[in-house]
Amino acid sequence: ENLKIPQLLAMVEESIDTAFSKQGGEPKSDDDDQAPGKIPHQWMNGFTPSELIDALLAGGWKETSPGSREIKYFGAGDTTSGAIRAVAKIGRAKQLTTGSEAVRDEYLGRKWPAVKRAFHHETTYGDADGDGLIESNPKARYGLLHHCERDSNFAYDHQGMGSLEPPFIYLSNNSIHLAALRDLQWMAQLAGENNLFKETQERFDTGLKRYFELFWMEEDNYMAPLVYGPNRKQAGFISDEAIVSLYYGLVDNVRAERLVKRYMQKDIMTFSWGPRTKSVLDPYFRVNGPEAYWGGAVWPLMMAVGAEALQKYGYFEYAGRLDDILGRVVVQEGPVENFVVTEDDQIQPYMEQGEPAAGNPHLFTAGAVLARSAPLVSLAA
Repeated sequence: ENLKIPQLLAMVEESIDTAFSKQGGEPKSDDDDQAPGKIPHQWMNGFTPSELIDALLAGGWKETSPGSREIKYFGAGDTTSGAIRAVAKIGRAKQLTTGSEAVRDEYLGRKWPAVKRAFHHETTYGDADGDGLIESNPKARYGLLHHCERDSNFAYDHQGMGSLEPPFIYLSNNSIHLAALRDLQWMAQLAGENNLFKETQERFDTGLKRYFELFWMEEDNYMAPLVYGPNRKQAGFISDEAIVSLYYGLVDNVRAERLVKRYMQKDIMTFSWGPRTKSVLDPYFRVNGPEAYWGGAVWPLMMAVGAEALQKYGYFEYAGRLDDILGRVVVQEGPVENFVVTEDDQIQPYMEQGEPAAGNPHLFTAGAVLARSAPLVSLAA
């Protein structure tokens, strides 16, 4: 809906063009996570503050070429499917803003070769074992261990077990991947590529079945955020992440009802400030400190994700609560990246080494507010 705004559409289109222009090739070293068709997680160049480049290089990050001061980091498992989805959304937005299928098809046609390279990455390098889901086995130990949206090496510490053994299969990455397969079906159909259309349908069906085999926790009525190791063990802690299954429309109504009931319990949901990243019942929950980044802090982005997911499945009252919280937080604190909720239901800045460390303003939070503005305006009308 928000991509109907021409300026925003142009900004997103330019960003996606840049991302696809940096698609990966063959790895240059044993600790290089790039692969053909992969979209980078970060690209740092002449616009990046020099002190940040110095700090990254001192930490073992690698320049694209010696002396270039450019870094392309491929430590993420969600960016490639996410870029595929973005192309489809831009195509639809172009049709909405112009009323022209021809304009839509011209854009999709230009991006189609790069999109197919990205698809090839996801179904070969990403899905190395061929089960329909993508996994991660990071090479670059100087970067992030967990190649997903929860960009913290503390995020998946589980029940006192410490670091977990790869390969890692993430709920969030695979939710995006399955949603991208649906978008690929649509784009393949428009392109007249019937074989690719059938392949994406088959991969979606296979992947969705495997998705519930791996992630669904029957006793908890919830989705595990991570499956890990050669024996595919669940890191079955309770977090806000399960709601992404509903956000991408992947869950049947029976499971959805059970999941929503668990999501709204008070160990996850702070009814004044939104969902915590991890249940307070988990041994690795933290009130504050670096571990709280994805171990108990509240993220406005996930309020918007939760609200949209709940609205999609008809839980309008719960969605409205999260929208109210999101609006109140942004008015009170600004578009802050995250914050900590204390035991007595007060909020504090997210701190590292005694200093506020959350981004403010933060692009994800600003985007979350925009994303929830359109449906609210529509309902009011």
